[in-house]
Amino acid sequence: MKGIWAKFKNWKYDLLIVGLYSFTITFMIMNFKHLVDIKIHNFILIDYLDAGSFPIPPGYYGLIYLVDLIARFRHPFVLSSILVLTLFLWWKYRIVFNFFKTKIDFTNTKLFLLSISFLFLGPIYLLGIDEGLWYLGKFTPNIWHNSTTIAVFPFSILLCFQTLQWSEDQSTNRIYKIIGIGLALLLIKPSFLFCFVPALPIYILIKERGFSPMLWKSIFIVLIFIALILLEKHLIFTWDPIREKLYEPDEISQIILSPFKIWLHYSHQPILDLLSSIPLLLCFLILWRKTAFEDSMFTFTFILLIFSFIVYFLFAETGFRQYHANFYWQIPIALFLNYMSILSVILKDYHAQHKHLTSRTKVMTAFYLIQVAFGIAYWVRIFAFETLI
Repeated sequence: MKGIWAKFKNWKYDLLIVGLYSFTITFMIMNFKHLVDIKIHNFILIDYLDAGSFPIPPGYYGLIYLVDLIARFRHPFVLSSILVLTLFLWWKYRIVFNFFKTKIDFTNTKLFLLSISFLFLGPIYLLGIDEGLWYLGKFTPNIWHNSTTIAVFPFSILLCFQTLQWSEDQSTNRIYKIIGIGLALLLIKPSFLFCFVPALPIYILIKERGFSPMLWKSIFIVLIFIALILLEKHLIFTWDPIREKLYEPDEISQIILSPFKIWLHYSHQPILDLLSSIPLLLCFLILWRKTAFEDSMFTFTFILLIFSFIVYFLFAETGFRQYHANFYWQIPIALFLNYMSILSVILKDYHAQHKHLTSRTKVMTAFYLIQVAFGIAYWVRIFAFETLI
């Protein structure tokens, strides 16, 4: 009995996380009157299977298809999508928990509270300005509803970690890991690679202070990813034999250069939406302005974030996916990583001050708690008003 109780004490927080995420996903699937992305992706898979094909990229769809073979309840892919997404969300929590565990000597309870609060970070809602829109037009580090983005989150975090470690130890084995994780992203959703590809050589160039063997290796990695992205683009937008069967000619999507089109379609107050989405970052840049870019993780994730915005602001799709905002999804991941780096610096500062809160740490904590509070409020709205926007 003591052994069972000890295991429960070690895993009780994980069980709480699994319960929270599975309950939220189940609620959205079962109760939302309008279609949520999780259900839409299930219907896409059903449509393709009925047409004798499989969606591209196949990673997420293949997972829920395989799980559905052994765990179906009433409707196809409902239970399997709940199980698969809960797994990926729990995995993200474990990565965050273990990351903070290396940064600060906290008890498991405190680490759990820190980690779960981080998973609720959201943009600030501006009363009287945002017109009831908590999500559309803003930028959030946490996503509750887009299944493929949820699935690539852990891989994207690991890709960032492996890249930072490679930039320090220059291990050839890490190059293989970076390419392997990149392949996993391509098989599920390539969005994060859209900012990773330009960010990697620029980060290495800055770190190495010029041309070096590391820079040429980073360019080699990037060229592999560019070739694979172009191949996947061809498969999705040209080769896909089912799209003519499922969609009218004017519904078929193409990628176009259309600056700010999608963002301005959703944002009523673009400047305020941007500022209210990144207060923690802005505050950090002001308070740590002299030392912020001495931290390698912050530097890399900041470059990632800049390119994630550039991609979203410049590119769009035509056809039926025009306003699906498919060039948006790298932003939550890059913002999440950037916030992880910021919190890492704050925790180091807290530890260096013998766990005493300095004035700037108090200000950052206040902004952090405000964003967490709005994130929790957004989550409550999912149940209270059955809405994601």
